[in-house]
Amino acid sequence: FWLDDLTRLMQQYPNVYVHHALTQPTPSWKGHVGRVHTLTAQVVPDLERRIVYICGSPAMVSDVKNACLTQWNVPKEAVHAEGYI
Repeated sequence: FWLDDLTRLMQQYPNVYVHHALTQPTPSWKGHVGRVHTLTAQVVPDLERRIVYICGSPAMVSDVKNACLTQWNVPKEAVHAEGYI
């Protein structure tokens, strides 16, 4: 899923990091496994000092937004969300 494009962005911008996570990986998958809101705190340091942009399915956006505000102490004004169907 856009792996080459995202890799180029990481190479071009040193502050861009991409971590792929699959909830139903194949046996050969070597990356993160699980839902985004259960993995984010493991790969993003100092979440409370970050600006968070969330885009995805309404359920995922809701889960991540809730975690930002209730678990990770991200200020409400630093959370930006957009859901799609």
